[in-house]
Amino acid sequence: MEFDPALGAGVAELVELISQGRLAPARTRADELLARYPQQAELWRLLGICALQQGDVNAAEDALSRALDGASAPHSASNFFNQKLVSELAANSVCGIFR
Repeated sequence: MEFDPALGAGVAELVELISQGRLAPARTRADELLARYPQQAELWRLLGICALQQGDVNAAEDALSRALDGASAPHSASNFFNQKLVSELAANSVCGIFR
């Protein structure tokens, strides 16, 4: 798979938006990128993190599950993190913040 500069720039922009706490624009940008790159696990992971920070547990669980499904390195640290988050979300016990 060739490197796509537009995808790289989009991921960088998305990370920046999330790190600035600009979660609504981040989710919009993630949706735009996923419309173009639906198989990119990193985009699904970032969308899941954004949704989780917004308290949208169902969307976070869905996005992180999709990230796991599309992961090219299923044993990577980020996928371990995703698996743990999905497990916690399924148990509705993410640090008790969504109860």
